Amino acid sequence: MRDCAARCRCVFCDLAGAALRACLVLTGGLLQTLVALLLQPEAAEPSAGISSPAHHLRRPGLRRALRRLRPHLALGSPALRYGSSLALTLGLSAGITRTLSLSQWYWVPMTALLVLKPDLQQTLLRGFARIAGTLIGAAIATLIAATLRPEPVALVLLVLLFAAFCYSS
Repeated sequence: MRDCAARCRCVFCDLAGAALRACLVLTGGLLQTLVALLLQPEAAEPSAGISSPAHHLRRPGLRRALRRLRPHLALGSPALRYGSSLALTLGLSAGITRTLSLSQWYWVPMTALLVLKPDLQQTLLRGFARIAGTLIGAAIATLIAATLRPEPVALVLLVLLFAAFCYSS
């Protein structure tokens, strides 16, 4: 009985830790956005008598950067919704997989990061495409390995050939 209670507390601690990590991811993303806005030059009004294009770029400064960032921090903002859902998804997926003591737990949050998009339709399409690609690739690899029964050297060459093919397009 004590073991079960301790295990439940551990799960809730991990979930609380996952929520904290999700908030930290969101905060880190907002900080990165702010820094990018501070460092990104923006077009300035051309000054009289100056025709050089280099004089038309200036650093926005903190006040201007915050002004540009403010609309994205509104509750109805798609950027805030996407950032929040991404942070929550990554935090929960990392917390749950760590709680389950999976040996390579980081694959789940990484896959969520790659698949999750701002639009639900894009996310579903990308998720199904990833599943289909994995299944088709596994079927082709199984078929090649079962029919050719390549030696280890030939198998390595086939893996390198297919990897080059996958990354070339």
